Amino acid sequence: MNNTTNSPQLGFLQEYEYSETLVLAGISPLGEMIAIRPICENLAIDRKWQQDKIKSDAHLSSTGGMVKVIAQDGKSREMYCLPPLAIQEWLYNLTASENMNVEVLNEYKKGLVVHLLMMLKVSLDEIQRLRSIEKKYQSLKSKVGMMMSIEEQAAEARIISRERSYEKKMISKSVQESLFENVNQLSIED
Repeated sequence: MNNTTNSPQLGFLQEYEYSETLVLAGISPLGEMIAIRPICENLAIDRKWQQDKIKSDAHLSSTGGMVKVIAQDGKSREMYCLPPLAIQEWLYNLTASENMNVEVLNEYKKGLVVHLLMMLKVSLDEIQRLRSIEKKYQSLKSKVGMMMSIEEQAAEARIISRERSYEKKMISKSVQESLFENVNQLSIED
């Protein structure tokens, strides 16, 4: 699996490698989606013509839609996609032509959709794993924050305790000096 992003994201397409070609797939609000553009490029067929053909098909057009992809320049763009079953149907209905990369088409028919579904499952599992780790991290961060706050309060309390202890010592010293300054002052009158 060759992801173009640092972590899987819902609603965005990711790059996956299959049969030494790169394809884009992702999990969008529409469900699992596979971009037709890279498939057309890998098969050496006209993407625009294929997209128009798909949009004119009553069944396929009702399942397709635009999904975001993060391009190499870092900008978000939309790409026309189909769900896995529609991609499989589209692939099986393609007619080989002399310019088409038939070897790649045959490889795609054998297992592209299954491979991408497995990769998307792995990506979804990774998203869930990362969210679980993030929750644990946030909980730990909160506990460490509370611990640091208590430690700061304890440090402040130690400073106040030392100050009070010093004040007590100074008062005690003052009392002792007053008591022993003039011993005759403490005489008891009759």
